[in-house]
Amino acid sequence: MALLRMDVEKLSDADGWLDGLAAGSDALLPAVAAAEDEALAPEEASAVLAARGAVASTDVLQVHVASAGPFSRRGTYRVTAVLYEGYQPVEGAPGQQVSASTSKRVVVPLGSSSAAPGDADAAASTGSGVANFNEGLSLKGVSLSASSTLVLELHMAKPGLAGLPTKEALVGWAALPVLSSGQVVPGQQSLPLFRLPLMLTAQRKFTYDGALLDVRLAVYRGAPGDTALGPGAAAAGPARSEVAVGQGQHEDIPGVPSAAWVRVQRGVPPADPYTPGDGLVVVVDAARFLPASVTISRVLGSVWSSSGALLAGPWEGVAQPDSDALNPRYACSATLGVQHNNTRLEDATATLMLQVQTIERTSGVLRVVGFALLGLFLDPKAGGQPVSRSIQDYVLNQGAFQVPLHAGAPSSSGPLRGTSLDDIPRLPCASLLLRILTPEMAKLARRKPAPVYAERVYDTVSRALPTPLERVLYAKVLARRPMSVRSAARLVSWLRRQPGGLSGRVSSASRRVTGGDGAAAGAAAGSGGTGGGRLLARMFGGGGDDEAAAAAAHLNTGDPAAAVELRSAELEAAQAEPLPPSDPEIIDWLSDVMEQASAAATAAPGKPGSSSSGSLSFINLNTGYEYSASLGFFVALDGAARLARLLPTAGLVSYSPPGSLYQDHPLVDDVKVTLDYDMDAPLAAPRWLDGYQQFAGVPYHPALVLLVDVRAVLPGSASSSPQGWACLPVFEPAGCFVASGTYQLPLFQGIPSHQLLAELAASCDPDAVMRGAIASGRVRPSLEASSVLLRLMCGSRQGQLEAPAWSLPLPELRLPRYVVAELGPRFVAEMRKMIRNKTYAMAKPKDLSDEQFMDQINDSLIKVAGLDAQLEGGDSGDEGEGAPEGR
Repeated sequence: MALLRMDVEKLSDADGWLDGLAAGSDALLPAVAAAEDEALAPEEASAVLAARGAVASTDVLQVHVASAGPFSRRGTYRVTAVLYEGYQPVEGAPGQQVSASTSKRVVVPLGSSSAAPGDADAAASTGSGVANFNEGLSLKGVSLSASSTLVLELHMAKPGLAGLPTKEALVGWAALPVLSSGQVVPGQQSLPLFRLPLMLTAQRKFTYDGALLDVRLAVYRGAPGDTALGPGAAAAGPARSEVAVGQGQHEDIPGVPSAAWVRVQRGVPPADPYTPGDGLVVVVDAARFLPASVTISRVLGSVWSSSGALLAGPWEGVAQPDSDALNPRYACSATLGVQHNNTRLEDATATLMLQVQTIERTSGVLRVVGFALLGLFLDPKAGGQPVSRSIQDYVLNQGAFQVPLHAGAPSSSGPLRGTSLDDIPRLPCASLLLRILTPEMAKLARRKPAPVYAERVYDTVSRALPTPLERVLYAKVLARRPMSVRSAARLVSWLRRQPGGLSGRVSSASRRVTGGDGAAAGAAAGSGGTGGGRLLARMFGGGGDDEAAAAAAHLNTGDPAAAVELRSAELEAAQAEPLPPSDPEIIDWLSDVMEQASAAATAAPGKPGSSSSGSLSFINLNTGYEYSASLGFFVALDGAARLARLLPTAGLVSYSPPGSLYQDHPLVDDVKVTLDYDMDAPLAAPRWLDGYQQFAGVPYHPALVLLVDVRAVLPGSASSSPQGWACLPVFEPAGCFVASGTYQLPLFQGIPSHQLLAELAASCDPDAVMRGAIASGRVRPSLEASSVLLRLMCGSRQGQLEAPAWSLPLPELRLPRYVVAELGPRFVAEMRKMIRNKTYAMAKPKDLSDEQFMDQINDSLIKVAGLDAQLEGGDSGDEGEGAPEGR
């Protein structure tokens, strides 16, 4: 061991003390040191180092220094990167720090004249007050741990007389922890520069000119003879991106393409206290992966206090014509809190609220896509958004952020904060990219384009870590065919010219699909909530808190009649629609169209007895994400109503085609059954507690239907009698979109016939087949107007529709279109009348426990349905890819 250490010391140099080691030995030394300290084998020591958050197998830390500023003083600036372990610099050799420096840059403050006479570096002066380095520095021979810190020293030489050089001095510094959760801090970091003295442990620091230093880190597996990159070499990223940690095209999360999401975490939050009147600028750069039903869109912004008082706004920006309609760029910014516009923003609890609106592709109506929230200020001591407006020394939450869009509005029942949407499901993969800047930084930002997502500028970790569902969906939304905002504008323009405008075209299409008035009751069941609560009413036309809560909990399934896809001929005709000749004129046209659509939507009457009149509804999420067979769909058979037989009842769910359960030789591989019962529920209205069960790998078929078979079971025997069966089309008429929703389905007598199943499989419109079968008398509803209650959910909407069907008022449940069309409103009214009788607990023999009674019911059902052989063969594997947690 001593000889090995002596050899290492002989090989030490200013660049790092591992350069001369043979290839492969760099991973051994930290393990050997750990083995000596704790009497561990090298392999065990490596594991210990990994557990402690150390990177033991790397030896080159690359620091990409992008820029620093803005500075108010003219001079020549240079940045030196120094590696610290704890609070002490790391030495590569006795008396020599592990460090590297950029080249010098001359800086002329913003608004100043050009460089002084005789200044040889005048050509490098930009007059922006910013030093653009764009250099890569390599710190070699490093062994990183959780206590490793990178200190960046700012050196400045004042301009001398006649251009003569002056002595350089250390004037500022910044610091950044190198590792976060055992990994190199990802993405570009905007670090505040502090004034001297350089004290890492100081509780209070003062910024240097309010300037920021932009850096990016990566770790490399070095080899002997590696040299530091020259100036500008890292402009486009590391030279060996395939082995970089924290950069490149690798997947930061396995299975999530880097084009869809990259890991970026802000290392050091801002530290300068915010003074009312200083002002700030909010810039919304873009949206990512909006639902497929979006066409032209706009983003609306505002600032609210925690008590729900409007502090600033609203302001808005429309999508740029040359951007992708589903990944639009916005020219949306607002300067807030400055004295000249009388908005001082003196409330530390201020929260930025953003809402995205679109003219929905399948309805032609202005809808709300989603909401996003972000706190504008930070409490530097607590590390989060201030909870009191009287707090002192709060700071601006400056930086670039990726913020998810949520499928609901914040409620006004509690304080409004940046986290108020956390309990409302996200729109899968959808987010906004935005920046919060000081007015000085905003002036500089206007001189260059908005950051590209691949540049890893936006903080993605604090708010937008992918959910398990999003990890599966990202690759699918990346594969969607792009449609420019310009093309979407042509589509909207064409729709506006149709007889009756947008609403006339949609009404005509709805009649074509439903064959009359078949959507009336279903639309009410699927309408969900509006675009906000009372605190939003003045801005966004929101209704009351009841509507906001409904939008968050029930998640509007939309008007099923309006979910009509355009025909190919209509799409071709729309693309010939003329638009204004220039982009500025198109932007003005888009703004006018959105305003007119908003006026039309908010002028429409609401439902009788509702406060939602004059408010916007959320988009139909059913047509937002196409069906994926790998994710499949989920069904929760929640209960039944008005059952005739006073016996325990169970349900079986299958699908057709193929309808294998009802063939001459039944197959039960894809049959789901209810096995968990609410013992306090009436026998006439059982409540099943199994929750969602997944049907994965089912290919898309326009006539795919769910078949529900309800059986009355005699516990302890092998006999049962049918209570009836129900049918539900799985897909919307708009195409490959699951008709997600919470349903009440009428029970029909007997079981479905072979002929009916064959007709359903051969048709592209299962609703039309059911209407014909009911009209001809081949399918008859039960005499008692019995029904089942269930939830159908697309695999891409996991986490939504969580409330059991029996917990909602029956008039709020969605109905298939064939029900109202053929059975009529009188039957629907009768079906919604509840009957209560003795409960399951009362029907249970006294000598049995609840568990024993349920076991007897399940044993009888399994034998009757022929599931006993399948269960004896092992688990059927209900939980496929993306199954909801907690099942």
